[in-house]
Amino acid sequence: FDVTNQILKGQELLARDEETRGGLCAALINVGDEVGARIVEANVSAYDPRLQRTLFDLGFRPIAYGPAMVFHEWERLDVIKMIKLKAPYERGEMKLTEAASAIVSIVEKQFV
Repeated sequence: FDVTNQILKGQELLARDEETRGGLCAALINVGDEVGARIVEANVSAYDPRLQRTLFDLGFRPIAYGPAMVFHEWERLDVIKMIKLKAPYERGEMKLTEAASAIVSIVEKQFV
């Protein structure tokens, strides 16, 4: 838990079956509540749409795609960063290029 920024990062949410994984995702949110996190974050395999959907159904939203910088055997290990806001979204002041502003507007629509 990042106390300064109030961000809880879920790491290694591994389970044997779908039921257990859903419970782990819910537990992550509960821990976020307990520690007073404003943001709960999870990096999810880009190749695991069921886990992405579970997190989405729990209120997480995708904010970034991270292409792999490495391979494991023949597999790329791309990730999707997903967050759940536990506080109202505040855009704040950002100085962005036109292209970056277009991307930010797509992502922030999920949180307004």
